[in-house]
Formats: sequence, C-alpha cells, structure tokens
Amino acid sequence: MNNAIIYLHNIQNEYYHILKSKEQIVFSDDLNLVEITMIIEEIDIFWRKNRDKILFDLDYFDDKETLFLAGSMYLDIDDNCHYYFKTFGDENIINDPILKFQNITNNDVNAAFDIISIFKRSFKNTLSLLENFSSYFYILPVDYIISVYNDELIEMKNKIFYQLLSSLLDCDEILSNELFFENFDSIDEIENILENKKIDLFTFNEGDNNLSLKERLDKYETQIPFRFDDYLMKFLCLLYNSWNQIISIFLVFIELGFIPYISFKNTFFNFHTLFLSLYNGEDADEILNKIIVFYTFNICTDESIFNEIPFEDYVNLVKNNNFQEKLMNNNDDNISKGLGVMINHISKEFNALIEKNEN
Repeated sequence: MNNAIIYLHNIQNEYYHILKSKEQIVFSDDLNLVEITMIIEEIDIFWRKNRDKILFDLDYFDDKETLFLAGSMYLDIDDNCHYYFKTFGDENIINDPILKFQNITNNDVNAAFDIISIFKRSFKNTLSLLENFSSYFYILPVDYIISVYNDELIEMKNKIFYQLLSSLLDCDEILSNELFFENFDSIDEIENILENKKIDLFTFNEGDNNLSLKERLDKYETQIPFRFDDYLMKFLCLLYNSWNQIISIFLVFIELGFIPYISFKNTFFNFHTLFLSLYNGEDADEILNKIIVFYTFNICTDESIFNEIPFEDYVNLVKNNNFQEKLMNNNDDNISKGLGVMINHISKEFNALIEKNEN
C-alpha cells in the first residue's frame, strides 16, 4: 500500500473518531442549530488542517476512473444507495455531507426543510460509511479541494453561467447582469425565446409546465435570497440558483477529472442538458454516456435485490464479471434507440449477474 493510500485511510479513521465523539449529542432529542453549527465548525477546522496533505495525495486518483456523488446531500445506506454507487468506477468519493450544512442560517428555510432531521440522517449515513465501508468509499472535502485548485472559483462560476445564459437566449453579448438588462426589456421576451426553443425552465413539480414563466417565478421566488419586484431580476437569480449546482459539479469534473454519479432526476436532466454546452473534449460523448448508464441503472434496478447480497460479495461480483464494461457495450446504439432499449439491456445484464451470484 503506497503512502498516499495509507494517509487517505488514516484521515478517514481520524474523521470517524470525530463524528463518533459527537454521536450522543447528534442523536439526542435536544439537538439544536447552535450545536449543529459547533459540530460543523470543528469539522471545518479538521479538513482545513489536513487540506494541503490531501491535495498532495490526489495523484493517487489520476490513473483511476474516480466517481463522486453529485446532487445528493448524502449516500443513503438504508435505501442501498451504496450498492448502486459502488457498481461503477475504480474509486468512489463522497463530498463531505456534513460540510454541506455550513451555509444554513435562514430560520425560515430551516423550519421549512426540517434541517435538524436532515442533519441527523446525513450524520448517521456518514458515520456508518466510515464505520463499515471505509475501504470502499472516501469522504473528502471536495469543495475545499476545488477552491484551492482555483482561487477565482466564483469568477469562473459566473463566467460559465453567462456562457450558458448567452447560449440559452441566442445572444453572444451577455457577459454580465448589466449586459443582460441591455439586451432584454421584459420577461415576455425571454418567455417567447424559450417557447420557440421548446425549453421549459423551472419545472420542478408536476404541472409547472402549464404555468407561464411569470407564474413559475412567483411560485419559486422563495428560493431566491432576496425578493425582487422586477421579473427579469427574478429570472436571473432563480436561473443562477438552479444552475449553480450543475456548474459546481462540472467544475469538479474539469478540475479533478472525477466523473459525476447522479441519481436524482432534476439534477441528471439539468446536467445532461448543459454538459455538452460546457465541455467539448474528445471524450465528451463517452463521459456523458457513462453518466446516462449510471442514472438508468439506478432507476431501473429494484433496491430490494441488494438485501440478499452482502456488500463485499456484491463488489467482488461486479468487479470479477466486468459488469460496467458489459453495460457499456454498444452503448451509443442503445442510447440512440431510447430509454426502453437501455433499460432492457441493463436489466438483462444485471439479471445475468445476479444469477451468477445465486449459482
């Protein structure tokens, strides 16, 4: 075992002991936001203290297909999500779930989303991963790593956002908010462009596509930190909120070479739509096809099947039978024929894999 992998395992063990020491506090009935904030601050210090060493050891992942969990707060073990995630890739990284709670300060948002309950579930899953599956998954502060690789991260995110916005609205001159307002006078102009291109933005729930753009902006303006009377400003802010997660996922891919594993529908379709607008590498289709296969496997495989297979046995089964390679066979052709063909192909290969385990 090389020095990099020894250190990566050691730091997982150190992190486990920090979380273990907080277990009683987190799972008490009296847990509150102040205590959560204190736990997050301690974890923040821990990662910052170790960040430079982690950066030095990232070379370990260079020659491996490394996936990172994208668009999810945490890896839900109770729903067997660790089986799905470990089906693919050589190494699997989870962006520290606890740090994702750092920016939660709005009491109204906390009440609406029951942050304490979500934090407990996230903490429980993170602790369980470190305790039972540390040899299969690495929990790392991916956002910290990216910020070191690119000191001008916010500037880059904004540049990508305006690039996407310009493409969406067929306008080459949108490089800032000011230029956006110089090009458009009303939200109706935006809506006409979207209708002509058959693009539905802000369709987060069933029936949203039947609402006008103004009605969708009114419906989801609570997702914007500040309230605006101007619909163009509402549009700009809500779009940035909606795309920001996708842009962050893309930056991890660009800066670190980690391939996003996406299991949530909205995140998947947004990323799928925007990826080819952002990335023109020779391997663009190959990368996107893998992401499509990962997602399709997730939605067409019954999680209860994994209850009968010990996790270590499943990982060995997948590896020894080159399961990912079999799923990727004739992938361009399968994808071009539609979701039904993809699902049939994946189901056939998965059933064959399970039969080998039963025999």
